[in-house]
Amino acid sequence: MPTGAEDAGIFTFPEGRRLAKFRLSAMDMALTGNPNYVIVKFSNNTVSFFDLERGEAIGGFNSSNVALWNDVLISNMASGNIALNKMQFMAATKAISYARSGSVDIPVGSMNRIYAANVSDNMQWLAVSSKTRGALWDLNTGQRKLHVRGFRGALVAANGTAIGDFPKLQPENHSLVLLDGRSSEVNIVREIPERGARQYGRFMLVRKTLKTDKPKEKNKEGSETSETEEGNEPLNREVRFEMHDIVKNAVVWSKDFPKEAPGYFFDDFSGRMILYWGLGSEAGKARLKEDPALVERSRQMGNKDDDDYVLEIIDAFQNKSVGSLLLETGKGSFDIESGFSEGNWLVLRDDNNRILVYSITDGDLRHRFFGANAAVNPKGHQIAVQNYPGELTVYDLATGNPVTRLRFKTPVAFTRFSLDGKRLLVLTAGQVAYTFDTEHLKSMP
Repeated sequence: MPTGAEDAGIFTFPEGRRLAKFRLSAMDMALTGNPNYVIVKFSNNTVSFFDLERGEAIGGFNSSNVALWNDVLISNMASGNIALNKMQFMAATKAISYARSGSVDIPVGSMNRIYAANVSDNMQWLAVSSKTRGALWDLNTGQRKLHVRGFRGALVAANGTAIGDFPKLQPENHSLVLLDGRSSEVNIVREIPERGARQYGRFMLVRKTLKTDKPKEKNKEGSETSETEEGNEPLNREVRFEMHDIVKNAVVWSKDFPKEAPGYFFDDFSGRMILYWGLGSEAGKARLKEDPALVERSRQMGNKDDDDYVLEIIDAFQNKSVGSLLLETGKGSFDIESGFSEGNWLVLRDDNNRILVYSITDGDLRHRFFGANAAVNPKGHQIAVQNYPGELTVYDLATGNPVTRLRFKTPVAFTRFSLDGKRLLVLTAGQVAYTFDTEHLKSMP
């Protein structure tokens, strides 16, 4: 049996008698509907066809979503539909040639998970992305103006343009990309670091290693390289956090963490980053000692458990910290999965499917709501929470009482109040968007 890539081949089963020998290395292989070819899958989610008669790989695709039936190549289009192509092997170039013979429309499906979503301040343009595909929509007409590959962050302007964070996909590197819904044009704005960089609305968080004083070593080619140049350095210790305003292309806030770096959540609407440290860590204990008010509050609350946290909220628009507080977890009875902040509110979602609302000023837990997909009204004391799939409740943050309940045919995928607080946008998993006037939401009895 083969022991390496050079010793691959075709063998009888179960005897194990070799019928052919060739070079082949792959993460996985799959049969096709053509007995002459096998799909070879690689670790970077690319595939090629291996010609069993010639003993060589031919063709290549940046997606593993392809199939072959006789001489018909079936592939996934950027639009989400299926392309049917007539395939032919070109002996002169040892490559596959194919011509489009048709396509199959795929019905609109449910969005299981959104990787990025944002809406313009005037609630007229919506950018949303799953893992593999994204789109820019004109909400006035309901038209999809652009259909692109998946992105990981977005900033949407009132004029129908947007900037998206697109992961690396050969031949393009990790980049910020301008999407123009008016002209349907897509253009790269600038490349950004492959690791440690992520867009959150108007801002981009860049995490950089501080390990610049490592002695250089010789690489395989004999030239000098350092740990930071190799790009494999961990970003959980000795890290600098930088907030970049992608519109101004300027750093608006930065801080070095010479030891353990904090965990974080970033609210792409308010531009706030929530840093958190476990009080059982040395970095958490050190951060607590930096704040006399937190030390006093910790003393008043008694000895803190190692499963508790200290949190700090940084506002990128104001370029400063807006508050710090202690988070008790009841001896680790729950953990935090996500968080955002607006005004004097810090909103956290825990692993018990609860929304916890804290006052930043005094650090007190004000409300607990059951559910997920929460959004806070930036101008009014309201919070919208999806209690059950397809059921969204708007609560009064002053009292914690429900104001109104909205029901939809499919689960809520994205929720956002307008900047002036007068409208509420709800995007469902069924890919239907609704806008509500918050001043006319009926009060519940």
